[in-house]
Amino acid sequence: MDEIDDAALAVHEAGLAFIEAGAERIEMEIDEVAENLDVTITADGKLDLALDSMSFRIIETLTESFETGAADGATTLRLRIRLGT
Repeated sequence: MDEIDDAALAVHEAGLAFIEAGAERIEMEIDEVAENLDVTITADGKLDLALDSMSFRIIETLTESFETGAADGATTLRLRIRLGT
């Protein structure tokens, strides 16, 4: 149960980071890969995500890794959440 709560909190904080950066609409894709849950969040436009915010400190604590990117007029955030630890 703790892993599910941690994953939900990490995704929630990622959504907040997008909203705070001005996203009007976000999309989320979830893939289970081996012992990881990979979550990709995308929003249209080039957003300035505040990587030094409390949301990203929480994300960094709860995830195995995360990366941000911008391509094709969209901003993405990929979270890798370890399961089964």
